[in-house]
Amino acid sequence: MKRSSDVSYFIGEKIDLKDNKFANFNNCRAYFFHSDTLSIDIGIGNGFGGHGFVLYYKDNKFITKPYHFTDVVMQGEVDPTYRIVYQKLSLDKSNYNVDDSLYGRIEFKSIETGNDNKNIEHFAIGNFRAKVGNR
Repeated sequence: MKRSSDVSYFIGEKIDLKDNKFANFNNCRAYFFHSDTLSIDIGIGNGFGGHGFVLYYKDNKFITKPYHFTDVVMQGEVDPTYRIVYQKLSLDKSNYNVDDSLYGRIEFKSIETGNDNKNIEHFAIGNFRAKVGNR
């Protein structure tokens, strides 16, 4: 199976990659969101849950947003907030169309504040590639 990403994504604290072979086992998908914003989704899921982050790219600007989901529903739970500490993105070109190949590199750190007011750090670093599709 050909992977589309070697991005290492850590939640909690940075780890030594030699100790965790699954840190960079992520998929990469890219598509247009609202027709003018490129959405690049890097993460993993298994049908019951998953985690990763999305890059929203428009007019040579971008933002990273981590996510996680589960099939367990908690009543009254509010979405966490994220504060970006740093983010760097390199793409092979500045504009894309549907069916283009996309190659890039990401590095970011953000801090999540959840329902319990505890802070959780998110880190990512690595290269990725995808074919831009329609959603």
